[in-house]
Amino acid sequence: MRATRYLILGLALSLTTFAIAAQQLRDPTRPPAGASKGTSTSGAAKSRARSGMVLQTVLISEDRRVAVISGRLMSVGDTISGFRLTEIREGEVVMKKRSKTRTLLLFPDVHMSDPQVATLSGQKERQR
Repeated sequence: MRATRYLILGLALSLTTFAIAAQQLRDPTRPPAGASKGTSTSGAAKSRARSGMVLQTVLISEDRRVAVISGRLMSVGDTISGFRLTEIREGEVVMKKRSKTRTLLLFPDVHMSDPQVATLSGQKERQR
């Protein structure tokens, strides 16, 4: 009887230890500390401030292309804030209003580079 109590107590303590350790894990999807304080403006926020429109999603299939801009599902030819959607590309859309052309990027803070070009330029610098 005593051995059973000690076994149950030991099991309960070990499970509590695992629960405490799990609470200390950081959520990898959580923004870094201070990101929500508004100290720096993200590319999406800058884009919204300039045009009032934010590209949220681009869906491209064999038979159609659609984009979600500021919460609205749009196809080529649709208008928002006086701008007509003229092109839907992978990761961006092109909007036109009279003589103005505006490109909305899906990830405005991400700057793509060709890894082969970066590798080649790094090799050239090492050779010098």
